[in-house]
Amino acid sequence: MGGHVLEECKYEDIIDDPKYFKDLLLEHKLLCFRELNLTKNQHLKIIKALGYYKFGQHIEDHRLTIEGSFGERKNTPLELLVPWHQESLHQKHPPCVAGWNMELFTCPKDHGRTGFVDMVEAVKGLSAEVVANLENTEYIVVRSFDDIEEATEQIKSGSREISILDKSGPAKRGQLADPSDDRRSDYYFPSIRQAIEKHPLTDELVIRYEVDWSPSGGAGTCITFTSAERRIEVDELVKGLYLNPDNQFWWEWTQGDFLLADLVVMGHAVTGGFLPTERLLDVTFNTIKRINNLYGPLL
Repeated sequence: MGGHVLEECKYEDIIDDPKYFKDLLLEHKLLCFRELNLTKNQHLKIIKALGYYKFGQHIEDHRLTIEGSFGERKNTPLELLVPWHQESLHQKHPPCVAGWNMELFTCPKDHGRTGFVDMVEAVKGLSAEVVANLENTEYIVVRSFDDIEEATEQIKSGSREISILDKSGPAKRGQLADPSDDRRSDYYFPSIRQAIEKHPLTDELVIRYEVDWSPSGGAGTCITFTSAERRIEVDELVKGLYLNPDNQFWWEWTQGDFLLADLVVMGHAVTGGFLPTERLLDVTFNTIKRINNLYGPLL
């Protein structure tokens, strides 16, 4: 499972024929442009030309992860600094597409790699019975470990509308606000999801699930509406898909590279081996539809 690599593409090529590149993205789910050397403004113009709606742009240096206390996570090129995940499943409207523009990359080229697993292709290797079970697995993702007990009690009571007191306060540095948040409320409302969903543009079946990578297991921010045993069973299944080398595609960055990823489909991870000052990624998170009045009415 690999991304579609474009070695000699130019910014003007994308702007002149955005439909061609959007079709490529929908087909391959990951486009890798080698040394495109975009400015921040050109990055935004590509997103707009492809017909997506930006709700966040920031510089990612992974400083919070590198400097944090994460126990088993090591900042070496042979280990995962950021575990395999899908983006922001706690949000009502998670980002659908990411633009990753490597503004600065001065560490060795095999450090700070980004890995991808195509969760549409992963579904195709599963039996019909397993697919049906995943389609019947409902879950929510809460924002933090502090919210687990509160959410679990509501689920046990039979509630289908979960409301969690927002304990986070103002967004911290490095965090993007959820464009679907109602900032007038003291609560947030995790959406009930299925472990397999349909892609909103292609109708392909795709695994959409948050895995618990903690050493103890069973303590993740993903909570199922069935038994704890079912949660562990689905966890192990999806972990196996991520950890199968045949499912993985790894990108070795050079400065100026630009990646467009279908975040509905592409689970991803990052290896270590760099300092925050050596790897600066200009990131946009984007949606398929406008969200809330701030971004225009939902289409």
